[in-house]
Amino acid sequence: MNFDFKKLQQCEWNTLFQIETKSKELIVILIFEIIIDGIKYENVTLECSNPRNEWAAYWNENIRDWIDYSDFDLLIGNRITTFNAKPVGGNLSLSFGGNHVLGFARWGFFSDKVEFKCG
Repeated sequence: MNFDFKKLQQCEWNTLFQIETKSKELIVILIFEIIIDGIKYENVTLECSNPRNEWAAYWNENIRDWIDYSDFDLLIGNRITTFNAKPVGGNLSLSFGGNHVLGFARWGFFSDKVEFKCG
């Protein structure tokens, strides 16, 4: 399936996911179920080559600000609730949101190429 930023951003995100591979060369994210244009897809992978500048932050309601954190094991909890992608200088900027135990969290990185594969 072609990677269409607008369609993926417009999906109703509330899907279980897991990170299958995470290295300097590749991040592979397994999305268990997603509905795109009214069609349900299961076991979809998002393969992101040459990931870099990884970051994570959670929203602290008390001080009304984003707090950086390095808990890259839990990332954003076990569900993706929001997704953003945009081209930046020949690369792709990807970010995912979810409900972490600390509060609403975002995780993101840059990638050279993203492949969206239906199982």
